[in-house]
Amino acid sequence: MCMFCAAIPTTLALGMTVKNNQLQKKIKAESEGSPLPRPKIRPKPITAAAIAGLMVCSIITHTSLQG
Repeated sequence: MCMFCAAIPTTLALGMTVKNNQLQKKIKAESEGSPLPRPKIRPKPITAAAIAGLMVCSIITHTSLQG
């Protein structure tokens, strides 16, 4: 498996972890009655862009190695 193909699931897992951490902080703040934390980053679009870039790089790598 090439490095780009291996990085796609890793990137997805990291994006899901960041989103889950933000959700847990929100739930904790709601239960304590404190103000909701403002997210520092938006993980969904960043993860989607990173995966799209990795997929493009993977396609380019796999097609250029065939010829």
